[in-house]
Amino acid sequence: MVEQYSKILICGLRGKSSHVDPVRALEGLSAKEASKRPDDKNHSVWEVLHHMVYWQELLINTLKGKKVEWPKHAEEGWISGSGSGKEKEWDQLIKRFRNGLRGAERIARNASSKELTKSNPDWQGNSIGSALQIIVNHNSYHLGQIVYVRKLLKCWPPPKGGDTW
Repeated sequence: MVEQYSKILICGLRGKSSHVDPVRALEGLSAKEASKRPDDKNHSVWEVLHHMVYWQELLINTLKGKKVEWPKHAEEGWISGSGSGKEKEWDQLIKRFRNGLRGAERIARNASSKELTKSNPDWQGNSIGSALQIIVNHNSYHLGQIVYVRKLLKCWPPPKGGDTW
C-alpha cells in the first residue's frame, strides 16, 4: 500500500497521468520570455515558478526537520517584479525547482508507511504524505498557470511537445 501511495505521489510530482512534466513545461523558454507578463492580470512564468520554488523548498525543508520561518501573509511567497530576464538567473531558478522535485521524490520513495502518515507538528500537524500531496497540488495548480501564460505569449508548446502521452 505504501509503495503504491509513494508511486502516486511521485507521478503527481512529475505529472504522469495528469499533466505535462513540470520541468518539460519550462523547456525552450528564454529568460526574457519567462519574465514577460502577457497582460496586467497575469503573472509572468518567472513569478509563478519563483512562487512554486518558494513553497516547495519551505515544505521540503520542514519535512527534512529544518526549522523554517513561515510567512505571515500569502504575498510573502511572491517576488516583486516579473523576473530579471537574465539567463543565468532563470537557469538557476529552474535548477532549484528540479532539485526540489528530486528531493520530494526521494522523501516519497524512502518514507515508511508510518512516516507517510505520522503527524508533523512543524507543519500544522499534517503527515509527510499529506505535505507531499500539498506540493503536488500546489505545483499542479501553478503549472496550469504557466502553460496558460506560455500560450498567451505564443511560447507553447515546449520543443518536446506539451502532451503527456
